[in-house]
Amino acid sequence: MKLVREGFIRIEKNDSTKIRIFWEVKLDALVFLSISIGLVIGFIAGFVSSMLLIPLIIGLLFSAITYFIGCSIVKSKIDKIVATAV
Repeated sequence: MKLVREGFIRIEKNDSTKIRIFWEVKLDALVFLSISIGLVIGFIAGFVSSMLLIPLIIGLLFSAITYFIGCSIVKSKIDKIVATAV
């Protein structure tokens, strides 16, 4: 998954018993995909509905849902990577 590979993980040792784990992932591709999916679904909903507001709301809703699902998938993959590294 390309989204997980773009970023870094840094592990710092604070004390003899404590560590801090920092991770950062670039989500540019995820933002592009979620907006694209929202536009496509909103465009399809535009053919079904005669009003302009309903496809706009549906497109924004699906964009947000896709983004949050993608973020949770990336977070779970990063957590697995960090768990196996420690």
